[in-house]
Amino acid sequence: MPTERGKLLELAEWCEAAEGPDRELDAQIWLACVPGSTRSELRYWHAAIGKECVIDETRQADGRLIVVPAYSASIDAAMTLVPEGWFCMVANGYDKKGKPCLVKSTAFICPLDNIAGAEPVNATTPALALTAACLRARATE
Repeated sequence: MPTERGKLLELAEWCEAAEGPDRELDAQIWLACVPGSTRSELRYWHAAIGKECVIDETRQADGRLIVVPAYSASIDAAMTLVPEGWFCMVANGYDKKGKPCLVKSTAFICPLDNIAGAEPVNATTPALALTAACLRARATE
């Protein structure tokens, strides 16, 4: 089982490789970033199709069923992952050498006292790039 840091980096890599929004990715991010969150399976018989089905449930620490934020689809949801006191920016894609990369979006994130140290993180969409950058930042905290 990966460490907390290892899990966050694994999820960041998943974001960077994703071709678009992914609700399973969103659920895994929620589980990794929200202390006490849990996930369980609810099995039931679906009479219309004549077979057993499974509903994944994600719950808060107090047991309340929640709707997982769409981190991989929404900049607003991804912004909730920015660590307190950190600067972030999302732009058209740039590679590690600062050259334009039109097929990707880029996010930069760093502590406010080290803006010059922001490393670019590339992904297919702005939300995925920002989510990946935030997960990498959380892994360094």
